[in-house]
Amino acid sequence: MTDEEWRGGLAEELDFLQSEKPDNPAMLESVNFWIFANDGSIAFPRVDVESIGETSDHHNVQLNAAIADGRRLFDPQHQYENHSPFGADGKPRVLGAGPLRMELVEPFRKWRLLYDGETVETTIDGLLDETVDLAVKEFDGLKRTPLKIDLDLEMAAPCWVQDNSEEKIRHLVARAREDAGMMGIGWRLEQLFRGTGTYTLDGKTNDLDCIGLRIRRRSRRPLGGFRGHCWQSAIFPNGDGFGYCTYPPSEDGTTFNEGYVYRDGKFYPAVAKTIPWFCEKIAQDEDVTLELESELGVTRIAARSAFQIFKHFTFGPGTFHFNQGGARYEWDGQNAYGMMERSYYQPGGKD
Repeated sequence: MTDEEWRGGLAEELDFLQSEKPDNPAMLESVNFWIFANDGSIAFPRVDVESIGETSDHHNVQLNAAIADGRRLFDPQHQYENHSPFGADGKPRVLGAGPLRMELVEPFRKWRLLYDGETVETTIDGLLDETVDLAVKEFDGLKRTPLKIDLDLEMAAPCWVQDNSEEKIRHLVARAREDAGMMGIGWRLEQLFRGTGTYTLDGKTNDLDCIGLRIRRRSRRPLGGFRGHCWQSAIFPNGDGFGYCTYPPSEDGTTFNEGYVYRDGKFYPAVAKTIPWFCEKIAQDEDVTLELESELGVTRIAARSAFQIFKHFTFGPGTFHFNQGGARYEWDGQNAYGMMERSYYQPGGKD
């Protein structure tokens, strides 16, 4: 495989960070990782830094941690003063703010993730009964728990790239253009990885062997027509993997539905046929099996939910319930933890 094929056709310099404020105030640049311990002890189902043009002096930070014993940890502040984007060699390698730093070590190959902060702690039960409201950041009375993470992450598969440039989507019909725009007008990639390092929790430093998904984007996202989504991905011990994201069908029955099956070192474009939509908050062990149709036929991947986190956000048309977590996936006798994010729209409120 050539370097260009590994990058999904993107230029090498695109994995470096922007060092100047973008001209477009809506331009979003982000790096996020979904991280799962191979032994099922802990997961970090979405750790990210986002830079938005109009507020690019203070980046947005998100960190979720889910522990197998039911505890859930979150970075409490959301927005922090930026780190310098420049690495030791003077190149723009860093996207970081406050306690979270992500550094590009080798474009499209290696990243380093560091977190050193004080999280707020609750439990999955607290999220289910909504005694904790993460959306409004009412954290009085919650335990404060120090957390450190130090990980080296090496990409284990080529980039799956979504090119939704202005030029490309201009030729789509109106519905397809709107749905592509909600994924992001610009470019976005997903890349499966493996990682090693440590995390320090409860005063103890633990080794962490992990797998997961990296997402990198530079785009703007008009979300006024957002309807919800279902997004799943995982990599297995033999190196095979999958990923997809889809929205609920629109009024005319059409929708965004893109994915892939990665088998024997090759991507096969796919669409999701069996989709575990988010309809009810279930703490764990929900059947979230999926099926992807591709040139290979129908690939069925059995799955049970794990490391669940529940939130709600208000944007676009209204309030959305969000499920950020993961699942234990099984495919042809191979097992692995992987990511899952889902949302649904609830008119009139969060209940």
